[in-house]
Amino acid sequence: MMDKDLHTTFLGNSFLLLQYVGYNILIDCASDFEEQIKEANIGRIDVILLSCGGNGGIADLAKWMKAHNQDKIIAWMTKETENRLKENFGDLDHLDIKYFKPEQKLDIFGLEVIPFQVNHGIVFRIADVLVYAKDVGYPVDDDKLKWFDGADTVIFDGAIYDLS
Repeated sequence: MMDKDLHTTFLGNSFLLLQYVGYNILIDCASDFEEQIKEANIGRIDVILLSCGGNGGIADLAKWMKAHNQDKIIAWMTKETENRLKENFGDLDHLDIKYFKPEQKLDIFGLEVIPFQVNHGIVFRIADVLVYAKDVGYPVDDDKLKWFDGADTVIFDGAIYDLS
């Protein structure tokens, strides 16, 4: 993968849009999804990667998909995330759910994505270009630091710091 093929747009409030060789890949779906996706002027989402079950915009995503005549979106997550999303938000019929296990390499349209577990949730390493860590507690376990090494950019969004 060439760095010039990957474009990132931070959409605010804990989600990120990756654009790679014509595909739109969303990481997480926060409660202000509709406002942020409209501002980014995106008309299609091809894949969503979900780090945890607290993605408050998941119901708004379904409404947005209907308005944009988009059937289903491939959604990568853990089984635990699926269970929590269903518990918190109900129906997920608008998603074509695929499961990953932490540290399993995913091929998303030729883009290597490695999800890995940290103390609070899942972090995504996007090739050697980017590590996106949403709601990550501090400190990160030493054995997980290897996943941050060598990335051009690391984004810590909404980091949790326990002062106790």
